Amino acid sequence: MAKHLRFNSLKPIEDHGLDGHKYELRFDVGELIDGTFKPLENYKIPVTVSGTLQAIWQQSDAQIAATSASAAAHIITDAASSGALGDLKEVQLTTYTAPRKPPPALRIGPDTLIPIPEAPTVEQSAGRISFLSDDISDVRDQVNALSRDLYRDRLLELPQERAILDVYKPTRTPEEFRSRVASIATICTAMNMGLLRKHAKDAPEGTGSLMLLDTFLRKIATIEQATSVCGPLKNINHLRKGFPTHGDNADQFLRAHDFFKLSYPIEDFAAVWDTLLGAYLTAMKSLRNILRDERLRQLAKPSP
Repeated sequence: MAKHLRFNSLKPIEDHGLDGHKYELRFDVGELIDGTFKPLENYKIPVTVSGTLQAIWQQSDAQIAATSASAAAHIITDAASSGALGDLKEVQLTTYTAPRKPPPALRIGPDTLIPIPEAPTVEQSAGRISFLSDDISDVRDQVNALSRDLYRDRLLELPQERAILDVYKPTRTPEEFRSRVASIATICTAMNMGLLRKHAKDAPEGTGSLMLLDTFLRKIATIEQATSVCGPLKNINHLRKGFPTHGDNADQFLRAHDFFKLSYPIEDFAAVWDTLLGAYLTAMKSLRNILRDERLRQLAKPSP
């Protein structure tokens, strides 16, 4: 007899350190007997949705709960189908784990029944996206959560949707590589300029986002820490300027190859792309750690 899922309630959970939303989703697994649902097992699983994903979905705070429940329901159904529901402790919805477009909102209540399909027998295709992409989404959300706590605004802006989604695609050809580099460079330079100018007032007018970031970070961290963030971001941007025919940027383009220890010309585009993703991830972790340490310093200050 086929089993079903019944989704009962979705309750918000306060998490002030999260750039996004968190909920508790309660549901039952049971059987449909003569049209009546008989619950066999009860579950409650936390569901988190990142602020980055909410922005891509273009969802308001009022809309995101039902949409998140719908996306989580698909993940839970897949886990139940494969027999892995007992191992699912949390559903994390990010730009990597959730669909590009928001699914139709799921109505939570006793009449919401979803059949659990039998596990597919076909082999799952290989070629999964690099795990680095998932980490990047999480760390960006952590950076923005700390920034909001410190400065009441996010530091990392969300660039055009295509740039974000491009980062999560595989890279095999020169054309794909150029597209990915252009996208990640766009992400590298997409900063909250208003926030940076407010905290880097001595920077000259017209200073670009990465120079502003460097000036800002040197006020709250060491030169070495600021360089650990801005060095990779600047050199990824230099790589972008080298494509396709910016001959006047050849020196910066080649120095970027040296910075990342890349061969010239590039032959293994997939490996180099993973190198760049890893460098960006490391830079974001360094940025997160700087903001975390600054928050701890501010918390340690005696109250006036």
